[in-house]
Amino acid sequence: MNIPVMPKSIISIINYQSDAIVSKQLLKKNNGTVTLHAFDKDESLNDSTSPYDILIHVLEGTIDLKVNGTSNLIKATEYFSLPAKIPYSIEAKEKTKILLTVIK
Repeated sequence: MNIPVMPKSIISIINYQSDAIVSKQLLKKNNGTVTLHAFDKDESLNDSTSPYDILIHVLEGTIDLKVNGTSNLIKATEYFSLPAKIPYSIEAKEKTKILLTVIK
């Protein structure tokens, strides 16, 4: 893992790819992970459940985060905290970058 010695724009670390979700793990430790995701418009992550608490931080764009069937529009600079074992799905309403933090 490369740790920058100088500050770097987190949004520039990952690029969009047409009709895809691109992921880059930034940190992996025994107590959790931090992963950056770039969603092309209309791409989705369906029917996910984490055994651990997660924090979804939208860096750029907008997602529709469905939690137990309830839609939540999350925009750039906003975040959503989700307890362990709660079903969720993410759909990008536009090109979107998120930071997903898993806390074990």
